[in-house]
Amino acid sequence: MKMFISVLISLLFIQEGIAQETSYKDSVIALLNETRRGTKVYNEHDKGAKRKYFYHKKTKKIVGIFISPYKSGAAFQYEFINNELVMIRLYLPLSALPPTSRGEKNYGVYFFKNNVFVDKDELNFPQIDIEQFKVQGLELFKRAVQFLEKKGIK
Repeated sequence: MKMFISVLISLLFIQEGIAQETSYKDSVIALLNETRRGTKVYNEHDKGAKRKYFYHKKTKKIVGIFISPYKSGAAFQYEFINNELVMIRLYLPLSALPPTSRGEKNYGVYFFKNNVFVDKDELNFPQIDIEQFKVQGLELFKRAVQFLEKKGIK
């Protein structure tokens, strides 16, 4: 009987420890909230889109990119930690959303680790090719670096 009770208590402690473990996406969001402090925003406009580059002055790194193409009505937010893509948040126009979700809350957030897709958080969101958006984010990062270097930053 003592053995059964001690095993039961051990299982309860293990379960409690697992339940309190933070997920990867919670860790990423917490880190991103920390890196947002002390950022300076640089704007770039051209005929196709408006871009905002979030540059952390202390670490001298790009921590975020927000792009809004003029004609599509969509917007894309890319988040970086130590120059590595960790999160993509998509804002799609109503025309791209499923008809059943119009007027409903919707979002799509995708998490990466070592440039590999690891997790997502979606609500009323259509299926998308996340690799396409990942490639776009990495290209935007290169463009942001070039833009900041032209401005004499980095």
